[in-house]
Amino acid sequence: MRSFIVSILLLLVILGCWVGFDMYSDSRLDSYIDSIEAEIMPHIESENWQNAAASLEMLEKDWHEYRKYAEFFLGTTDLNEISYTITKSKSYIENADAAGAAGDLSYLKSQISFLDLNEKVSAGNIF
Repeated sequence: MRSFIVSILLLLVILGCWVGFDMYSDSRLDSYIDSIEAEIMPHIESENWQNAAASLEMLEKDWHEYRKYAEFFLGTTDLNEISYTITKSKSYIENADAAGAAGDLSYLKSQISFLDLNEKVSAGNIF
């Protein structure tokens, strides 16, 4: 009986950690999408490359902070793909390529949205 109670308590701790990460993750991922839509894309459309680069640099810094915790809960393939897309977007912005930067940032938004949906506990993700 003692082993059963310890097992239940450990399961509750694990579930509590997951729920805590899920709430943290929701707000962070939504803020990244908002940053792309409200800050970075308008700078690219107006060809304000310095502000676009600064905004993307802030997003990249925040992403690397988030990634430290996300690696415990999410697959590294998806996280690596998002990091790679951020790096490509930086290159497009440094080269003042509006079409390439806008395309990659749109792809980045969809990757982040997919990551958010993919981490949810739902019947579609379980089966």
